[in-house]
Amino acid sequence: MDPEYLSVNKSGDVTKNPRKGWLARIVPNRRVALCIAGVLITAIVLTAVFVSRAASSSDGDKISSGTGVPSGTVAGDKALLGDDSAGPVVNLGYTTYQGKWQPNGIAQFTGMRYAKAPLGDLRWRAPIEPETMSNIQKATGFGKACYGTSAGMPADQSEDCLFVNVWAPQKVTARAKLPVWLFVQGGGYNSNSAPYVLGSEVIEKSGYNAIVVTFNYRVSLFGFLASEKIKADGALNAGLLDQRFLMEWVQKHIEAFGGDPEKVMLHGHSAGGGSVAHHLTAYGGRDDKLFSSAVLESPYYPTELTVVESEWQFNKTAELAGCGSHTDVLSCLRNIDVDTLQKKVNGVSNFPNKNGIPVFYWSPTVDGDFVSEDLMLAFGAGHYVKVPTLIGTVTNEGSLFAVDAKTQAEVTNFLSNNLARYNSSWTDTITKAYPQAPEIQGRSAWFPTASLAYGDVIFDCPSLVTGNAIASSLATMNGPALWMYRYNVTDEAEVKQGFGVPHSADLPAFFGARSMSTTVSQSYTTYNAPMVTAVMSYLISFLRTQNPNTLKEDGALEWDTWVPGQQASRLVLELNNTRHEELTQTFRSRCSDWDRLLKESLLS
Repeated sequence: MDPEYLSVNKSGDVTKNPRKGWLARIVPNRRVALCIAGVLITAIVLTAVFVSRAASSSDGDKISSGTGVPSGTVAGDKALLGDDSAGPVVNLGYTTYQGKWQPNGIAQFTGMRYAKAPLGDLRWRAPIEPETMSNIQKATGFGKACYGTSAGMPADQSEDCLFVNVWAPQKVTARAKLPVWLFVQGGGYNSNSAPYVLGSEVIEKSGYNAIVVTFNYRVSLFGFLASEKIKADGALNAGLLDQRFLMEWVQKHIEAFGGDPEKVMLHGHSAGGGSVAHHLTAYGGRDDKLFSSAVLESPYYPTELTVVESEWQFNKTAELAGCGSHTDVLSCLRNIDVDTLQKKVNGVSNFPNKNGIPVFYWSPTVDGDFVSEDLMLAFGAGHYVKVPTLIGTVTNEGSLFAVDAKTQAEVTNFLSNNLARYNSSWTDTITKAYPQAPEIQGRSAWFPTASLAYGDVIFDCPSLVTGNAIASSLATMNGPALWMYRYNVTDEAEVKQGFGVPHSADLPAFFGARSMSTTVSQSYTTYNAPMVTAVMSYLISFLRTQNPNTLKEDGALEWDTWVPGQQASRLVLELNNTRHEELTQTFRSRCSDWDRLLKESLLS
């Protein structure tokens, strides 16, 4: 019998639903989504407020019990967000927003504008300040998500989509200066995959000692169209610039919610994790003091082309829009109605000289400015901001996306179609590195191999290379540190479908099942429940102290820092078997092959 599933509506209410598809937000390619429809995101339901913490750490205050009062609050301190029964109120200067009170002692503000709507002439330009509005604006419902690839015109998406959401303890005061959990959602840069994630459970589990921020940013055609024409009259990587602008918004305004702009944990999942990598390396690694720690959760590293290499995509877009023959193509594209762009243009096609559609079509561009160089080269050269960092992946990163291959040739063809710079000279290396893996019941013979290879090249190996580069630099600084993990908590339904521990399986563990906008399995209310507190305590400890061990669950394993080399070990998060593991030589060898091939392709 299928379990019930939880979902969250746009007002933040939790409901129970029968199983339904959710991959449209994560995999905008309909063909791929249909192939993997029915996949369940592993969920963790957080069922109790944190137990007391020892007072040995300055941040190890006793956890409060649901009053909405942060640690260190002094009697008589004025609550920043007021006590209006209609909802909390915050003045941001350009306007005043009124959110709503949650019954668990939390103030929730959703659908606040952080930038002006990027419409018309503002398409493919850097975000700008929102318009000033004198009346109090409601912040009680989520703003619409940004238009995704091949999505049609869904009612919950729009080109007017640059909205931010904030959760804070109800009784927060100016004295609190709480750490800020700033989350960048994923979606392969082709969609907003998690626009309605809630922050309430994080605040509860932190003992009302945290602020949570989520937001939308431009994706697909609207966020990542690239051309010299846009570079000359606009802004490349508009989606990443939206994120950067939001980070600056946090610096300007988070104190109004009780947050500390000097304690911002920048956390991203999937393309959000890749985005965090981009902010670490932005402008050649320039430190603009926008965050103090970083979490890269299953970071997504697609092939990122140069502007010149991306002109074919711009030309195809112009042709489909009917602007190809215009004297001013970019002006034509800015003036065309969004319905035409979304219905006829914002789709997918093959990369040049490929014979199949990739899983994800749009990605950031190496622009020589914000993205000054390829991510792997940037980290290898030490061109990144040095802050305490967590990096991790799940066990089967590629299983949601892989082709159900029957032959080894189908595996290499699938990889070629998804890696724009893949060429035939790679095939011999790849076929030797990826012999047939053990079969999975209900799947074609070479599906496990396709899953393993895609997971390696897109998620696992870039995480390893990034981690090694960061740890090598940090080791010389006697300061910031790096911790790495592998998430290996299984859900019976996902295993039954052949997905193992798939991409996004750990996401509900970071926020709690009641916080997820997608439908989620209830396995963590039953046999996986013991993992809840351990996972959350590591993360909240990192948020509050920049070390996952300071406030970890009593009796939890000490999480060792990552040190490059053969003896390096990462934490395996697994039910009844959390432990450290050294990476196998076979995995290291596969990653060395990918690292060499990808770097050679950059120089060819």
